[in-house]
Amino acid sequence: MAQALTPDVLVYGLRSADDPQIAPDGSAVLYTLSTPERGQAGPLSQLWICDLDGSNSRQLTQTGEHNGGARWSPDGESIAFVSDRVKKSGLFIMPLTGGEAREVTRHAQPISGLIWSPDGARIAYTTLYDPANPDETEPAKDAAAPVRVTRRIDYKQDGRGYLADKRMQVWVVDVESGERRRLTTTPNDHGSPQWSPDGARIAAQESLMNGMHSRLAL
Repeated sequence: MAQALTPDVLVYGLRSADDPQIAPDGSAVLYTLSTPERGQAGPLSQLWICDLDGSNSRQLTQTGEHNGGARWSPDGESIAFVSDRVKKSGLFIMPLTGGEAREVTRHAQPISGLIWSPDGARIAYTTLYDPANPDETEPAKDAAAPVRVTRRIDYKQDGRGYLADKRMQVWVVDVESGERRRLTTTPNDHGSPQWSPDGARIAAQESLMNGMHSRLAL
């Protein structure tokens, strides 16, 4: 017998699968499954994998409330993903042959746009960078609230709220050592980084004129 479509079912009974990523050899699909939970501000998300025909699905992540943005390594043996299992936003790597996820780096702001270098040695990504706090240190509990200075007219229209001088910048991290560096420096938002085939360059979108225009930057 079919289940009645009640408000409770609409809110808590529907799960969504998104961000599918096909393995390099075409044998499996990696995806994020979001499940609404009572008492939570938003749905919980975990990483799953299944065969290309949808069979043999299994859950990959168990820790953290929000796991996503997963991307296959070029050799198909590992995945990189973002998780809130650490206090800040963390970038993790998990071997699909077995073993625990390993933290590569973390930031105070959410990480997005993961993309492996062609040789699998580095990962490029984006996150908000605050020039007033480059080390991402937490303010003291008794610290006075910073003075709010607005330098862009669209800060209430971009869906992110007041961010002061924080801008999305492109970073690169070494998979083994965790050593990272920021590649972009202009006071504009950057996104969608892409590696050149030889791994020597990265192209990214750069927003201009408060997001009304954009250009590609190398």
